[in-house]
Amino acid sequence: MMTTEVTQGMWEEVMGESKYDIKEPREWHSGDGEDYPMYYVSWDDCQEFIGKMNQLDPDHIYRLPTEAEWEYACRAGSSTPYFWGDELDVDYCCCRPSPGSGSRPVGERLPNDWGLYDMSGNVFE
Repeated sequence: MMTTEVTQGMWEEVMGESKYDIKEPREWHSGDGEDYPMYYVSWDDCQEFIGKMNQLDPDHIYRLPTEAEWEYACRAGSSTPYFWGDELDVDYCCCRPSPGSGSRPVGERLPNDWGLYDMSGNVFE
């Protein structure tokens, strides 16, 4: 797992193009820039990105995590409703009640105990 989501800057560097040709505004859309997470991509787009990552860095094997792997990584050993505790806390997640709702540059909120950022909210799941 990477410590943050794939950023728009990383996507553009690997793919050689920006994916941002959004024709209509969407309620959750906010934030275009190299430090913002990549969104509005399909599973096929992700597979192409992963294929290019594997070509660029053959010493590693890149792939999407399974749902169970993602959940395990998100929880980071916790057993509470959220990896940080029982109540919603905008210090850990970017969600509707937080200031500046919508996507934010990656890694702005606190990470989980395993150092993974934005595991609960940033891009509308």
